[in-house]
Amino acid sequence: MWLFLHIPYFGIFRNQYEKFGMIVALVYSVLVGIGFGYLYESLKEISIKISNYTIVILSIMLFGLYMWPYWTGDVIYGGGKGTPSARVIIPNYYHELKNWSEIQNLDYKVISLPHQEGSSYNWEHGYYGSYDPTGNYLSKPLLAQTVNVGNTYLRIYLNNLFNEFNIKNNSGAYYSSITNIKYFIIHNDLNYNINNPDKNINSNTIRSLLSFDKNISFQKSIGKIDIYRMNSAIFLPHFYSPKTTITTSQNLDVFPKIVSQRDCNIRPAIYFRNNQTAIVYPSATSSEIFNSSELTKETIDDTPIIEFKKINPTKYRVIVHHASVNFPLIFSESYNDGWKSYLVGYQKDILNFNETEYKILDGNADDQANAGELKRFIDKGYISSLGNLKEKGIKHFKWESNKEIFDYNEPYQIDFISKNFQDTIQNDNLDNGSFYETWFQKPVDNNQNHLMVNGYANSWNINPNELCLNNAKCVKNADGSYDFELVIEFWPQRLFYIGLFVSGATLIGCLIYVGYDFVKRRKNKKDEIIK
Repeated sequence: MWLFLHIPYFGIFRNQYEKFGMIVALVYSVLVGIGFGYLYESLKEISIKISNYTIVILSIMLFGLYMWPYWTGDVIYGGGKGTPSARVIIPNYYHELKNWSEIQNLDYKVISLPHQEGSSYNWEHGYYGSYDPTGNYLSKPLLAQTVNVGNTYLRIYLNNLFNEFNIKNNSGAYYSSITNIKYFIIHNDLNYNINNPDKNINSNTIRSLLSFDKNISFQKSIGKIDIYRMNSAIFLPHFYSPKTTITTSQNLDVFPKIVSQRDCNIRPAIYFRNNQTAIVYPSATSSEIFNSSELTKETIDDTPIIEFKKINPTKYRVIVHHASVNFPLIFSESYNDGWKSYLVGYQKDILNFNETEYKILDGNADDQANAGELKRFIDKGYISSLGNLKEKGIKHFKWESNKEIFDYNEPYQIDFISKNFQDTIQNDNLDNGSFYETWFQKPVDNNQNHLMVNGYANSWNINPNELCLNNAKCVKNADGSYDFELVIEFWPQRLFYIGLFVSGATLIGCLIYVGYDFVKRRKNKKDEIIK
């Protein structure tokens, strides 16, 4: 208790026994072992012998005894009437949600609703109380509730999404699409009597609000979870080039009203002059007066086609097709100066497309391009690679009797290629490249063209005529436009790779030294014996 009261930030360890219990159990076992050592010496003085092995066995048995709450799970409170627990059996429909998410290859985000300050769920096998478990089961980034949600972007997001202004203007979906959200997950198993700051916002009210928006439609139900889907016509992919750029000196609070403007809600890029160096979250109770005449709008008529692949969460490959005019490249991820863009050499594969080699992957019919669409993409030069065309397989699993078991293997030759979403095509057949391919390069414009957009995201202003002038890394098309390839990378990740290399080299060096020393000692010992 003294530690909690006197050491700053020690309160992050909210439950002493759960956090430190294992250390306590280990320390007790060591102390008991020392005690047995003294007992051994005392008994030896009075001519009573006890085996060393007996002391070791007794110490191990006591360690097992002290660890018993961890073996059984009793270290986590089991809950009771009206009180939640984190030690419950998670319902099967969460595992079904996991299987539904994992087979989808499109790169998008999900929002989990309703929000609470800490979550409480009424489940068949217990009353669960902790953080939202959905994030553990989705293979996609999740926007969900957190502790003290009143001070987070989520509360502000929900206030803007479901306020009266956006409902009347039917702009909630546009506001969501800017954050790359594709699905809304609605929980019908929440307990609204605990930790619910907004008593009037529950699963029923949110369903009615989503149903009111013509750009959001019901997808399916999985157990007590309802899934709503963003209309593909307004869904903004992870990377896109905007048709409209809007610049304003007003506060970020007016962001929802800007999006609701009739000529601003299709593929916008909204720049706030005063918020370019750090993320500034808008107030949930803004008194900012919106002035539409203050907005500076520009239209980009000749937008390029974007082809991209997510290699990992810190690296993306982006190929720009038919770029002829200046355009912003939008990356819907939290702004950070560590994100940098690098121009790499573009080389297009020779594509021999055979429709019999192509199939829609299971669970991807809504998002994957069909054979006819893919052929049109190839004919227009929008696809750079179809992979190695070797037969591969996707292992599908299902959940039965609280266990994940193998279901079937799905063979395929060409990996996922998405439909054309807002002039962006996701192509998972693009090359991953090496992890060091950009290490000795400077970012485009030394990253001076990197700005915050839409109040949170990254954008790079690309001038293809300057970027590709006398540059062999670009390919010039017959119409004067350019095709070129960018790698978008989170620079600090390479520090991890360097640290991993240093640690690995150190470990290998130590093992070599220990091995050499061992061999040398054995050889010296053998020479002594011979002598």
